[in-house]
Amino acid sequence: MDRWTLVTVLLAVIAVLTGFSLEGGDLTALWNPPAALIVFGGGVFATLAQLPVSQYRPLGELLLWLVAPPQYSLDSLLSKLTTSGNALRRDGPLALEKVAGSEADPVFRKALLLLADGNDVDAMQSALYLELKSREERDQDLLCVLDNLAGYLPTLGIVGAVLGLMQVLSSIKQPEALAAGIATAFVATFYGVAGANLIVIPLTSTLRQRLAIRSRYYEALMLGVVALRNGVNPMALSHARDCVVKRPGPDPHRWLVSYADYMTLLCVFFIMLYAVQLVDEEDGSAIRSELEGIFSTILPPEPITPPTLSTPLEDGNGLLPLLADIRQVAQFIPESDDIRIEGDKDWITVSLNADLLFARGETRIRDEALPLMQAIAAELKDFPFPINVQGHSDDTPAKGITNWEISALRAASVVQNLVLYGVAPQRMAAVGLSYYHPLKAEDTEEARAENRRVVIFMTQTSESAPWSRPTANN
Repeated sequence: MDRWTLVTVLLAVIAVLTGFSLEGGDLTALWNPPAALIVFGGGVFATLAQLPVSQYRPLGELLLWLVAPPQYSLDSLLSKLTTSGNALRRDGPLALEKVAGSEADPVFRKALLLLADGNDVDAMQSALYLELKSREERDQDLLCVLDNLAGYLPTLGIVGAVLGLMQVLSSIKQPEALAAGIATAFVATFYGVAGANLIVIPLTSTLRQRLAIRSRYYEALMLGVVALRNGVNPMALSHARDCVVKRPGPDPHRWLVSYADYMTLLCVFFIMLYAVQLVDEEDGSAIRSELEGIFSTILPPEPITPPTLSTPLEDGNGLLPLLADIRQVAQFIPESDDIRIEGDKDWITVSLNADLLFARGETRIRDEALPLMQAIAAELKDFPFPINVQGHSDDTPAKGITNWEISALRAASVVQNLVLYGVAPQRMAAVGLSYYHPLKAEDTEEARAENRRVVIFMTQTSESAPWSRPTANN
């Protein structure tokens, strides 16, 4: 059982309640069953309304991962692949059927049966890919449902606060009861915001990380089964298992919760202004003066000092270790033929075919290419040297946009993704070179496809300008 996740969520709730108590608050004031019913009851049922009944069980199984997550160990997978490979070489394909019969993992069992049936590599990869893709899409859809729950809770908290204020304002002729009534009404807002940010969002992120671990495990499984089919010793995969990159990306719906929190604060602010009008003139003037003093003393932000670049490496190898790491990562990219890597101890170029990163005529990186960008950024971010990203287009006229713009926007898109995955923005420059530095001058579609590319160039010499390097041969 994985108790640590639940314990940390509980500690977060306790920290908030302790802070409230230290400020002089009464914890019993936070107990409001009607508000809890509005927020949590309404949020859960609104979430379940999005799902067909057949998806309730998969959602429950996914939530059980918070208590008893499945174990996906690459070391265990390597041991299984080694055992299967030995059986295949010793007794032939039919021996895999016996191994598959004792295998609990349905995906691994299916892979072994496909291997035993003598399917070719493409057929095996296609069958396993469809199996894993359907699982991934189903579970990601379930996580989106939990993301929606995180958005519903703050909104229903405001709904509960409004319903409470309606009851409070019905007693407007009794000012002495207004303060306690408003405080009680805002318990629903607390339930909504705290439930989303302290419980639902952290637990959903935990599930998303565990799904990423599973995806990484099954990608390694596919590589191992293909290795067995090609007669490669699966022990060779132990050197490459960390290159299977599949990490969770940013949640596209997270803005909804922040927006709801912002609207909640606005609601609190205007209700406070209304409450100020109900107090005595003398007390109201003092409150207004205090607020004016708070909002008028806005300090200017401190300037951000860009980090200075380090001196060249002193061990004599320069950028050669980084060059070897990037080449190792590229070996396990399915489209590795579209990646060209060159360099020595002073400089490195990584040339990526534009069709690998972008759809035809587009300047936004495709979702399928984001793991590759993340893998490259993971290698580059620890070497604090200048990086120049150069965009190249072909000579085909584009509709509504020039080749200069396409090449520059694609280079800028690569820079933005590298920054997103941890590379310091002060190190980078984006350059658009249009079609004036082609790799091939032939007037053919194959030549144009090779000329469309994005080149990442890094040098460890901070005094030189990497964008001044000739690009015709990149």
